[in-house]
Amino acid sequence: MNENLNMEYNLILSVIGIIWLVFRIWLPYYKVKEELEFRQVYISRFTNLFAACMLIAGGEARFLNCIMFASFPAIAILALIYDIPFYLKFSKRTYWKKNRYWVLIERITLHPPVLAVQIWMIVRGIYNFITPGDYIPFIICTMVMISTTLLFDPRITKKYHWPRGRDLILVIIGSCLFISVYIFWPV
Repeated sequence: MNENLNMEYNLILSVIGIIWLVFRIWLPYYKVKEELEFRQVYISRFTNLFAACMLIAGGEARFLNCIMFASFPAIAILALIYDIPFYLKFSKRTYWKKNRYWVLIERITLHPPVLAVQIWMIVRGIYNFITPGDYIPFIICTMVMISTTLLFDPRITKKYHWPRGRDLILVIIGSCLFISVYIFWPV
């Protein structure tokens, strides 16, 4: 009976993940493509897609679990720094006339769902998702997060709003180092 419940639970997670993935590909890359312009390739949007894939895998993909857990402090910081001012100033921004409310939905579905998945992982018990001492997936996920940012994020590649790109890399590295305590020195 417990095994059937676990299968049903994983199926529900997978369905949610598939819907989320399709929606999050459609929204920034098709619906509000013009409004986001080059911001489509910000690391937060990639992390959002990783979160959807993590749910599709039912929390069983160690690599995706590591990305979600390692990015937790970074996503929390970025949500505070960028989302709150965005919401507060949204009504004053008039340059998104065509898809104004879709831009708002895009932002609402950017950091908060990822944070919800990360908090869900912590509440369920982080060691259900990652294995203490499992260095290789953690090191690979750290490299993927950093290289994705270095290769695609215009805050780095084009020095858009510099020094935000430098600060972003420092936040990602700091986030990974902070979380590495749980991998390398389990509590």
